[in-house]
Amino acid sequence: LGIFDFCYTLAYADISTGEFYCMNLEKDERVLRNQIRTLDLKELVVNDDFADDSLMVTHYDNEHMSDRYKKLFEEVNDLKEIKVAVNLLNYMLETQKRDLDYIQPLAEVRQSDYVTMDPSTKKSLELTKSLSGDKYGSLLWLLDHTHSAMGGRMLKNWIENPLLDQKQIMQRLDMVEIFVNNFIERETIINMIKEVY
Repeated sequence: LGIFDFCYTLAYADISTGEFYCMNLEKDERVLRNQIRTLDLKELVVNDDFADDSLMVTHYDNEHMSDRYKKLFEEVNDLKEIKVAVNLLNYMLETQKRDLDYIQPLAEVRQSDYVTMDPSTKKSLELTKSLSGDKYGSLLWLLDHTHSAMGGRMLKNWIENPLLDQKQIMQRLDMVEIFVNNFIERETIINMIKEVY
């Protein structure tokens, strides 16, 4: 987490999958805390003063970018996002005590592309968990016919973060239509995906 004059900048990663994201948030602590809860973060790495009782907060400051990982930041132009993401990457390198060559390039998430919902709204809509806290009975349970962990995570992400942009929505629907209309190819791909961890 980076705290700047006019915004919060949040970089987050899943160490098990290598997914690596960053976003700018309006400088409103309520918005920040809602985003932290929505992402279900377990630890927050900050180089400034910040406290949150709901998760582990670690103070760390190392913004030196290693040449080895420069390629991860090529697609992002916002210097605040790069600064915060480099700090997070250095923290992961230091704590994991191993190379993280599988980390994916940093992807910028723009809040304006998605419907913003606070955690209580998502809970009430039973998007990924029913009111009892189980997956059974939720929208995710109903739609999840994925055949890999990656597909399951992608579907969950798509359900929790619905798109706003009509062009992007139509692109997704076009991809789905291709699979619906091509049974043999779909089955071949399903069998290939089943072999993926």
